[in-house]
Amino acid sequence: MCSQEKIMQIIVDNNYQGLRLDKALAEYLSSTKENITRSHITDSIKNSLVLINSKVITKAGTLLKLGDKIDFQIVQRGSTLEPDSNVSFQILYEDEDILVINKPAGLVIHPGAGVKEKTLVHGILSHLGNEKFINNKRPGIVHRLDKGTSGIMIVSKNEQSLNKLQKQFLPPRTIHRTYLAYVSGRLKKLKGVTLNSSEGQADLSGTAKLSGTIDAPIIRHLKKRTIFMVSPNFKEGRSAVTHFKFLNSDHNKSLVELSLETGRTHQIRVHLSYLGLPIIGDIVYGGSNLATRPLLHAYKLRFIHPTSNVEMEFEAPVPEDFA
Repeated sequence: MCSQEKIMQIIVDNNYQGLRLDKALAEYLSSTKENITRSHITDSIKNSLVLINSKVITKAGTLLKLGDKIDFQIVQRGSTLEPDSNVSFQILYEDEDILVINKPAGLVIHPGAGVKEKTLVHGILSHLGNEKFINNKRPGIVHRLDKGTSGIMIVSKNEQSLNKLQKQFLPPRTIHRTYLAYVSGRLKKLKGVTLNSSEGQADLSGTAKLSGTIDAPIIRHLKKRTIFMVSPNFKEGRSAVTHFKFLNSDHNKSLVELSLETGRTHQIRVHLSYLGLPIIGDIVYGGSNLATRPLLHAYKLRFIHPTSNVEMEFEAPVPEDFA
């Protein structure tokens, strides 16, 4: 684990006059794009690393006066994880704030319980350098994809961008994710499922261009606690909304496009299974074993850039097993 020491000085002007010490330091560091958290600032104050007019200050709530001279030292520790250049992923776009990547299927996003292999985070640290990240196990991770899911992801290079991007998942949602899935089976008309097709066909043996919405809350499975299911009574669980559109169908197999209004764990996999159309290769949720992984691909991502505020859209090439 590495560390960096930053020694800085501020002369309090009208922008910082009357502010709490911790808030003023946070605003200043944010304006300089330093990747330092509020907790790091608080720790530095408590550890006597901040002086006002040459006097050590240990209270974060100290109010500042015009002309005060603040000298402070921030000790920042990099990630404890070891970078690994052998973790491969495709870079679709990169600037000083973000990284947009295409994650291959089979790659876990970050370390966790039961995860022994190298993860995407190890590869990101190798690409960017672990000094850019605070000491945690998920540096830069804005959102996740399951291990078996391939496709597009956005990674933040600094805390300011991370905070702004994560807020875009909240209403009014400005991050939009679109997926492709290969499914098999016959569509069921169940509670919470609304079809937009005038034909209302349920037989997918033809090429019906059905579309619709699944609005069904998700709970942890009643018997298998490591997976999830649609709430039997629709009164429990977390709200989950998935929009779907069939692109083509042949011999009881279909290519489906999906977009999310919510981002629950395993949401697409659970909703498609509930719909009677489990993803091919997703044996956990009732899919066939015709593929070695769930044929689910995050192929499009649209969001507002955290610094320029310009809307951006990217597509991840479809993997070979979808071809």
